[in-house]
Amino acid sequence: MDMTMAARIMVVADLHLDHWKHAGRNPLDALTMPEWAMLDGLIVAGDLSNEALRKWPRFLSALTDRVAPGRIHIVPGNHDYYGLSLDRDDALADICAAHGVGFAQERTVTIAGQRFLCATLWTDIAQDLGRDADRIAGASPRTITAMHRRHVGWLDHALAESGPDATVVTHHAPHPDLLPPDQPMPDLFASDLGALIRRHRPRQWLFGHAHRAHSAVIEGCYCRNVAFGPPAHRPDPGARLRQLII
Repeated sequence: MDMTMAARIMVVADLHLDHWKHAGRNPLDALTMPEWAMLDGLIVAGDLSNEALRKWPRFLSALTDRVAPGRIHIVPGNHDYYGLSLDRDDALADICAAHGVGFAQERTVTIAGQRFLCATLWTDIAQDLGRDADRIAGASPRTITAMHRRHVGWLDHALAESGPDATVVTHHAPHPDLLPPDQPMPDLFASDLGALIRRHRPRQWLFGHAHRAHSAVIEGCYCRNVAFGPPAHRPDPGARLRQLII
C-alpha cells in the first residue's frame, strides 16, 4: 500500500478559537472524534488565537484532546504574536513543548512521507502595520521586513534542499494575485514571491491570513487558501474542516 497516498493530513489556518469561544461555540466539535482520530497530521498555519502566551495553553489542549499531540504542528500567525515580540519564538516553542506538539517556525515537517516547509512568512512592509502595530511588542516596518527576509531566505534554502515534491505552508500569502481585488492594505497580506516559486517549483503552497483570498496557480504552483476564519465567516465549520484534509 502507498502510505503517502493513504495519508489524511489537515492543514488549516486562522482557526481564531478565541473568537469562537466568545461566540459560545467550538468549531472543533463539528467533526466527530473518530474523524479527528483518523488524521495522520494536523498543521495549524497561524492564528490559532490572539495572545499566544495567555491563550495557547487552553486551545492547544483542545487540539490534543482530539488529535495525538505528536501529530500536531503549529505555525504562528500575526494574531498569535499579540502581546509578544517577534524575537520570542522560544516562548511559543516552550508552550508547544509543554503540550507535546511541534512548533513549526522555519521547520520542515514530515508526515506520512510528505514534506511540509513551514514558516510565518511576514510580508515586506514599506510603511503601515495596520492593527498589528499596537499589538506586537516592538513591531515596526523595519523589524517586520527583517523577519520577512529571514523567512524568505529560509524557504529558499529549504526548497533547494527538498526539491519539487515539497509543500510550503505559510501564514501569509506568497503572491498578491491571490488576494481579492478589494483587499484593504494588501501589503500586509501578501508578498510577491513569484521568482522564488519559479526557481524551485514546489508541489503546492498552502496559506491563510487573508480569509477571502483566492486559490490559484502561480508560476506553475497551486497556491491554496486554507483559511478557516471566525464564526461570522463560517456558518458550516464541519464542511470547511473536511475540505482542508489533503
